[in-house]
Amino acid sequence: MTGLSEGLRALAKKTRAGSALDERPKSAYELVTRRGLDDLAKRVDSVDAKVNGLLVGMAVLVVAEVVKELWL
Repeated sequence: MTGLSEGLRALAKKTRAGSALDERPKSAYELVTRRGLDDLAKRVDSVDAKVNGLLVGMAVLVVAEVVKELWL
């Protein structure tokens, strides 16, 4: 396990330095695929934010109902 952890740390350091991965697409297919994945990631983030908002709203409503029942 330690060998894998050390390898991942080394790769992360290289990636942060910008020397490990080439960000430029090598073909038109790769460019279109990256754009599609970036768009999909934005949509997933948007849906995630909406779901989190709904869950927080539901939690607030449950707490409000409990408080209302206890006080009345």
